Amino acid sequence: MQTHIEVQLVETGRYEVTAIEGLLTTRHRVTAPADLLDDLGLSAVEPASVVRETFAMLLEREPATSVPAHVNLEAIGNCYPDFWSELRHRVLMTRSGS
Repeated sequence: MQTHIEVQLVETGRYEVTAIEGLLTTRHRVTAPADLLDDLGLSAVEPASVVRETFAMLLEREPATSVPAHVNLEAIGNCYPDFWSELRHRVLMTRSGS
């Protein structure tokens, strides 16, 4: 079943993510520091797109109910060794339309 992901800006660097899969809906607060996006080489990409792709990748690895209510993007890379390189690849591929 496909999960629908909605990302809404709450304030600079903070987002609310809603993941909807069938009858299940989860909500999460995500912090995306601008300096992290710079470090990843993604400063030219809309931060909400990075948050959406990050969440899609998380949901490929675990169910939405296992994702904490508060997520800091910096902490995710510590959990999955290939996360940053995969995220960069996916965001840049999506941006280029490939």
